[in-house]
Amino acid sequence: MTSPNTLSLLLKNLVNFFFLSYIEEKKQYLKEKEIQYTDFKKSKIKDCTIKKGIETIKRKPNPSGNWTNVLNDVNSALSRQEFMATTTFKYAEGNLKGVKGFRWREGCGFSTQNKDTPATFKEIVDMVKKNKMTIDMSIQKADGKIVHFKIE
Repeated sequence: MTSPNTLSLLLKNLVNFFFLSYIEEKKQYLKEKEIQYTDFKKSKIKDCTIKKGIETIKRKPNPSGNWTNVLNDVNSALSRQEFMATTTFKYAEGNLKGVKGFRWREGCGFSTQNKDTPATFKEIVDMVKKNKMTIDMSIQKADGKIVHFKIE
């Protein structure tokens, strides 16, 4: 015979499972054209999954939720040729950290100049699309609201 504690735990786990499944189904995803009308200043990336073919980059960003880290992940999954052919950022070979706003991108082997959040988001979207990748991200806006975006 099953103890009441075991039944209680089983019931609790079932309720959590169905609740989380319900929440997952209710995610509202922004459409690509909605990005330009949404304010992402001071937003943080809470969760992001990037895939290129069978390679998966699962990222739970550092506490700052930095957009540049996600762009670096996208760029590091590209060959040197793919990166140079598709980026809109200014880049230079070699470590030019601190020179004219350049920052060294360890995974890429390049130095790039940063852009603001909206331009970085646009670059992420463009790089993902041009290089046949997928992305699924959850973004916490400055007002605390969570929005979701994906490209499949």
